Amino acid sequence: MGDSKLHSRGTRKSVSFDYTTNSSVSTHTAHVMPADHTVPDWTFAPPGWDWTAQDEDGRWFWYGVKPVPGIGGGVWRAPSRAQMLAAQGEPNPEWYATLAKRPTLQGTTE
Repeated sequence: MGDSKLHSRGTRKSVSFDYTTNSSVSTHTAHVMPADHTVPDWTFAPPGWDWTAQDEDGRWFWYGVKPVPGIGGGVWRAPSRAQMLAAQGEPNPEWYATLAKRPTLQGTTE
């Protein structure tokens, strides 16, 4: 809840987010990918954050719920507590085609 810390470790950063859910406080660490990656690596996605998408400005986000395109265009929208920066990529005029769901392992069911 407003308290975030950035830690550098080479080109990888971890961002700590504190958020409150149903009156209990949890701390979650997200990993920000190096800028040279085009699509975020799912191994860095928090458990249960099963969506990713890129905004027109190149920023990739993890989402805890399926996001929707913003009314004004150029961005994906979800409740602020359900989105987390994943990576910074190059600007993408075809941002609307980047929504992806976490792949499932072969032989598993959702």
